[in-house]
Amino acid sequence: MFQRHAPLAVRLDGTPFQLKWMWQMLRNCDTRHYMENKGRMVRLAEYSRDCL
Repeated sequence: MFQRHAPLAVRLDGTPFQLKWMWQMLRNCDTRHYMENKGRMVRLAEYSRDCL
């Protein structure tokens, strides 16, 4: 995230909105949330494929 060519680039400005967003993102970086979101992404990918 803080590398020059990272897939997600964030410029820190320290605003309360940005700090809240970063905290929420960090809270989602665990195995349980990963598995939940992976399932959602797979369902979306399958739906998109079926619409073709």
